[in-house]
Amino acid sequence: MREALIPRLSSDEFFDYSLQFYFPGSNQENLMLVQDNADLNVNIVLLMMYLRTKNVGLTTDNIYAINDNNQILDSLTSNIRQKRRSLKADNIAQGLTDYKTLEYKDLLAQELALEKKQQALMIDLVTFFVSESQSYVTSGFYDDTLLAAMKSLAGEDKRSIICDIADILEEFLNAQKKASQHLRCNRQ
Repeated sequence: MREALIPRLSSDEFFDYSLQFYFPGSNQENLMLVQDNADLNVNIVLLMMYLRTKNVGLTTDNIYAINDNNQILDSLTSNIRQKRRSLKADNIAQGLTDYKTLEYKDLLAQELALEKKQQALMIDLVTFFVSESQSYVTSGFYDDTLLAAMKSLAGEDKRSIICDIADILEEFLNAQKKASQHLRCNRQ
């Protein structure tokens, strides 16, 4: 760990970042597999990725604390998500060409509002952890800590899914590096 200025973290920026990462390609499907099959909150994965863009890492204990604090909101979000998915399946079974009824859209809006609130609470916790220690973990240790914490939170029997999400993270980070290198080359 090293002394550093506390980086600026924003819950709105984190939410926007999450939406941008979540929707392209197969990211949504893969992240939902992790959430549904490994009981690992996607918001934690997205938080770790967002923090990496800020060069902020957390200790394993911090990650566990965030996970523990998410339990209440996560159960509310899960209930709404299940209702929304059930309604979607019912609407499709009824042959509706547009399953996104007003009720469906309302449930989706409630789910997103809870996700945003959960992410804001996560950012508050991270800000607290970083400000309490006045330092933060840098990326070398952080990568190993992130993967270890994710594996632990998901349980030993879910390692293959966690490896899949680690591959997604690695792909994403490599793409970020390439884009960053491309920008540097263009500036010169």
